[in-house]
Amino acid sequence: MSDGPRTLLEQEIRRRGWHGFRDVATAYDSTARSLYPKNGPTLTEATYYRWLGPGTRSLPRPDARAVLEKLLGHPAERLFDHPWTRTRTTRTT
Repeated sequence: MSDGPRTLLEQEIRRRGWHGFRDVATAYDSTARSLYPKNGPTLTEATYYRWLGPGTRSLPRPDARAVLEKLLGHPAERLFDHPWTRTRTTRTT
C-alpha cells in the first residue's frame, strides 16, 4: 500500500489496524458467515489485492458487496472511491 490510502476501503482497513490479507480475510469471512450461514462468499488473496490495487473499475458481486458494507459500515460505491469523495461517479452508456 502507498503512503496515503487510495480508497475508503484501504482507509478503513488501516483504521481498524488490520495488517494484510490474513487480518482482512478473517474479518471478512466471519461477517460473510453471519450473513450467509450456508454458502457465503470468501475472500481470496487475489481478490484482496485486486480491490486494493490501482484502477479498480467495477464493484464486487452483490454478495461480496453486502459483506463489505456490513463489515465496514459504508456503501460499496463509497468504499471503492477516494476517501474524500462523497459519491462514486459512474458512467452509463
